[in-house]
Amino acid sequence: NYNATAFASLAKDSTVSRYDMTKVVGLTSPLEAPNKNALFYASQEQQVGGTNVIVDMVCDNLDLTPGYNFLPREDFKALQATYHATQAVGQYGTALLPFDALTPSGLFARKVNAINNSYLNDVDSCNLEMKGGTPYIILTGEPIDITATDAEVSINTPSLGTDTLRGTWTNIVATESEWVIDDASTQYFNEYTGNVIPALTAYLEYNKKVRVGSKDYNSKDAKAKSLAQQITSALETYEAYEALTSSAAQASFMAAIDEARDTLRSQPVTSEQTTQIKALETAAETYIASVASVADNGYVDMSNYIANPSFELGSTKNWTAVNASASKITSSLANYMAGADGSYVVYIKEGGSVEQTITGIENGVYQLVAGVGADYGNHITLYAGSNSVTVEATDFGPMYLEDVTIDDITISDNTLTIGVAGVEDWIKADNFRLYQISGDPTAVESVTITPAPSRKGIYDLSGRRLNAIPTRGIYIIDGKKVVK
Repeated sequence: NYNATAFASLAKDSTVSRYDMTKVVGLTSPLEAPNKNALFYASQEQQVGGTNVIVDMVCDNLDLTPGYNFLPREDFKALQATYHATQAVGQYGTALLPFDALTPSGLFARKVNAINNSYLNDVDSCNLEMKGGTPYIILTGEPIDITATDAEVSINTPSLGTDTLRGTWTNIVATESEWVIDDASTQYFNEYTGNVIPALTAYLEYNKKVRVGSKDYNSKDAKAKSLAQQITSALETYEAYEALTSSAAQASFMAAIDEARDTLRSQPVTSEQTTQIKALETAAETYIASVASVADNGYVDMSNYIANPSFELGSTKNWTAVNASASKITSSLANYMAGADGSYVVYIKEGGSVEQTITGIENGVYQLVAGVGADYGNHITLYAGSNSVTVEATDFGPMYLEDVTIDDITISDNTLTIGVAGVEDWIKADNFRLYQISGDPTAVESVTITPAPSRKGIYDLSGRRLNAIPTRGIYIIDGKKVVK
């Protein structure tokens, strides 16, 4: 009769690779052992399933981790097979699979065909499919799974590569002629005598150091490593600011990461990898710049979605302008404007306007605020989507801006057009701000946004923590974007 506690007390040997449970009565799932790759053989009558359980030579779910012995009694079929690539991210490593699988996005795999002196002089540029029984050099920017369905599982399939690069199905202690990849910045197959070579990885049976980067693809291999490390950095940035960014910003950044993953898998020429690295760096900066801070009114500040909101580019760039231009503020009465944000405002002549269409913003209910001014008695119209408000110029006179607000702006298609227009004569406007009051109005339940806890500390736009506040530039303090 099966007793899980008794089995656990007996099955303590992590080197045991399989258990015959066919005669055990009352067998229940899950079946576990110290060896994560241990196989459990059961009978159809026992009606037990789970990970690494084989019934009539079929395994519903095979789950394999390097560093644990894998020695099946015979070949079998796995309806779902998974190999966890666990080597250090951003570093070359090796992998040995007992089944065929497509190389996943985000992983670079290479078969070695021959070695000459201290170089891998005959290698495949990259392998989009990994064959069971063949050792591969692999590179990834994140922990990644290699998977297959309806897989034929065997440890008897001969390698398709050089015999000098050998895989092992069990943990073995390296001899003086069995070399493994080190973790140096420039990586080599290096002496490993007396240390354990993990199961389901590979080693080089050789007598000297061999550089991991191939002779034919040396430049491309170095750039691939940089790309993998950039993916690692991007994923860390994504996680660090996930609670402070919108779903649209997250989706855009993840799309850039996915593109980089595909590039790493397919191994294009060096210049394409360089372009991809720069694109991912830019995407990370854009993602961090979208960090939503909490305004004094308690709403989520989404003003970062407005491009050139205070016309500090010295122009109406990013706005559709009709009879309008940026005007520099000076001390002269003609060009002075109290209440302005920065050194410029937009000056709009009679009949003119400026507007901007914001895209990719999270759906919800919003508030728009802008500073506006005009000559005595004149009127200004501020609008956002189908909402608008028309106000008369402040009584303080034409040299003053006054904040005007539009509430209850509903965004349901991730798009909003905002703008300002004059009714009679000239007007001026500045400092457009946008706040999210509540979440998606189309959701089943209306949920008020509670500001996410900010990430404490000072960070630059690459996500690096700083020890002090910079004297100028754009940076993040406790989750809030600051411009100096």
